[in-house]
Amino acid sequence: MPAVHSGYAPTRERLLRGGVKLHELKPAPEGEKDTGRGLTGSSSGLSLHAKALVVDRRFAFVGSVNLDPRSKLLNTEIGVLVDSPALAEAIAAFFADASAPVHSYQVVLAETVGGTAKSMPLRWIDGEGAAAKTWKHEPATSRIKRRRAELARLLPIDGLL
Repeated sequence: MPAVHSGYAPTRERLLRGGVKLHELKPAPEGEKDTGRGLTGSSSGLSLHAKALVVDRRFAFVGSVNLDPRSKLLNTEIGVLVDSPALAEAIAAFFADASAPVHSYQVVLAETVGGTAKSMPLRWIDGEGAAAKTWKHEPATSRIKRRRAELARLLPIDGLL
C-alpha cells in the first residue's frame, strides 16, 4: 500500500544511521503464490502484522503491537512474552531465513557502497559477493508505484498510519 509505505520510507535513512540493519522482503517469484503459511519471499499478512522480538536467545515476544502513537492511543494491541529458548531460537532462525539474500534486499546507505547521496541516499543490495547487484531505487517496483508512494508522502496522514 503506497500510503503505509509512505510512512515507513522516510525513516529508513535515520534508522540506518542509527545502526539498524534493514532488509525488505522480495516479492514472491513469478507464478509462486504466497499462502501465508511460510516464507515465500513476499510480504504476507504475517510479515506486515506480526511483531516478534528475541532477547538473549531465551525470551520471545510475539504480538500485534506497533511502535507508533496511533497504535498506542487507538488500537487494542496484544502481545505475549515467553521464556522459551526453543521458541526464541525458532523465531531467530525464521528471521535469518527471511533476511537472507534469496528472500530480501538489504537496504544500506549509499556511501557504504561507494555511491553518492545526491538524489537518493539509499541503495538496495540483491545477492552477495561479486554476484550482488546494487539498485539506486526500490527494486521490483515500477516508476508508477514509486510515484504513488511519493505522492502519498505529501499527504498529512502520518497520524493515521
